[in-house]
Amino acid sequence: MKDEMRRNVVRMLASGEELFPSIIGYEKSVVPGLVNALLSRHDFILLGLRGQAKSRLVRMLPTLLDEWVPEVEGSEIHDDPLDPVSKYARDLIHDQGDETPVSWLHRSARYGEKLATPDTSIADLIGDIDPIKAATRKLTYADEEVIHFGIIPRTHRGIFAINELPDLQPRIQVGLLNVMEEQDVQIRGFNVRLPLDVLMVFTANPEDYTNRGSIITPLKDRIDSQILTHYPREIEIGVEITRQEAWQDRQSAGGVSVRVPHVFREIVEELGLRMPRARTVNTVEEGFEFLEKIGLPAILRPAFTLGGSGGGVAYNREEFEDLLRRGLAASRIDIDPPTNPNRRRHSVCFKLADKARHPLWVRRSPCIARCWIQRNDIHVTHQTLQ
Repeated sequence: MKDEMRRNVVRMLASGEELFPSIIGYEKSVVPGLVNALLSRHDFILLGLRGQAKSRLVRMLPTLLDEWVPEVEGSEIHDDPLDPVSKYARDLIHDQGDETPVSWLHRSARYGEKLATPDTSIADLIGDIDPIKAATRKLTYADEEVIHFGIIPRTHRGIFAINELPDLQPRIQVGLLNVMEEQDVQIRGFNVRLPLDVLMVFTANPEDYTNRGSIITPLKDRIDSQILTHYPREIEIGVEITRQEAWQDRQSAGGVSVRVPHVFREIVEELGLRMPRARTVNTVEEGFEFLEKIGLPAILRPAFTLGGSGGGVAYNREEFEDLLRRGLAASRIDIDPPTNPNRRRHSVCFKLADKARHPLWVRRSPCIARCWIQRNDIHVTHQTLQ
C-alpha cells in the first residue's frame, strides 16, 4: 500500500499536479515534509497546535491511493485476492481458486480514523475474542476465526489515523508496537500472525504532552517521520485562509450579500499574529523579573477583578511598580499557600504591542469597532468593547 502511494505521489509530482489543493501556506514547509515521508514509505506524525489543519491534511491522504482496488468478497479486512491475509480469505481461495468472488473497494473506504480518548481499549483498535462465535462454531480461543477484528485490521491496505496520540493510555500505545514493527497482533495471550499493510498516521499537540499524557519512547522510535505544522507566517496567507473557511456566500440562504473590506481582513489577521507575551506574577519581584524580558510599555491586569479595575498601562518603572502593587492588592484572593497554593493574589503582565491600544476604524460603515487584545481564562478576564 505504501508503494502504491509512493507511485502515485511520484506520478503527480512529475505531472505537476497539486497534492493538497485546499491547503494554504504549507507549500514550502509542511508539504515537502509530507512528500518526503510518503516517498520514504514512513509512518509519520503531524505535530502542531490547534487549528493548523492537521486533521484536514490527514483526511486528504486517501486521494493519493488508487481509486479502485480488488478485494475478496466478504472479507472483514479487505484481503487482496493475490495476497490473502485472513484465514477466511485463505480458505475461500483454497476452496474456490479462480472462482473466488471478488468485489471492488473505493479509496474512500480505505481510510480509518480514531480520536484518542482515555477510554480507548485494545479491543477497539486491535480486536478481541468473540466467545459467542467460538461457542457457535465450536472453536478454541486460539483459533483465528474467533477474533473480532478492531478498526486497525479492518483498515488493512489503507490508511489509519489516530488523532491526539498523547491522550492514548501507555498500555494501549504498547499494543500498537507489534502492528507497526512485528506485524502481528496479540489478543489475550494469543499471537496471530497478521501482516497488515497499513500506513499509520498520528497527530498530536505538544501542549498535551504534559497536560494530558505523553507518547511512550518505543512508539516514538517506530514513528519514522515527525512533521511540524505552524500558523500562517504572513498576513496575506492568513487572509486567504480566512477567506476560504469563512461562510460569505449567503445568497442562496436568503439573498444576503456579505462584503468584508480587505483592510479589515488584514487587521483581524494582525490581531491573531501579533500576540503579546504574558506571564502571571505573584510578587513585585516576579513582576520586575518579567519586565526585564519584555521591556516597556507594559499592560498589567489583576486577576479576579471586574472590568480590569486595578490595572493599567505602565510607561516607566515607577508607574509599573505602582500599578503592580495596586493590582496585587486588588486581586481578591486570600493568601493561603500552605493549604492551597493556587489561592494567591496575582497579576498578569503583558507586553504592549505597537497597535494594541489603537481602535480599529472601518471606513464607509455605519458602525465603529473598538477592539482590545483579550485573554480569558480562570486567572484573567479582559473585556472587548464594540
